[in-house]
Amino acid sequence: MSDEKFGSLFDGVSKQKKRNELHIGLCKGRHDIKTNDGRVVKEFIFKEEVPFDFGYLTTEASKRLFKIREECIKTDARFDIYLYITGFTPALTSVLKVFVYQNEVEDYKYANLILMHYDRESESYVKQLWRWL
Repeated sequence: MSDEKFGSLFDGVSKQKKRNELHIGLCKGRHDIKTNDGRVVKEFIFKEEVPFDFGYLTTEASKRLFKIREECIKTDARFDIYLYITGFTPALTSVLKVFVYQNEVEDYKYANLILMHYDRESESYVKQLWRWL
């Protein structure tokens, strides 16, 4: 069940308060995604695309980000979340909405969010800092 719990993403997380990297794709199946150093991204926020079902998108984003937040609390770690954008704008806006809610409204700042955009010319991803703590 690592799919639902992001188990493989947290293997080897240190108990020290330090930054850990978490590489996640936005939508599964849209593109094969590799980090700039060649590692395959296997985990995704959304397992399927459901266009314009904003309730589903918000709920799924909330579940995934809540699980990450819980792991941060459990391990007393902070994360740099690298989110690989796959071009499905309603999914991205749902993730950003939930991330802002968890950080600003619930006032628990558990992670940096770094959006990774694919650059066709360099055939690599370019970072865009969304939220830096």
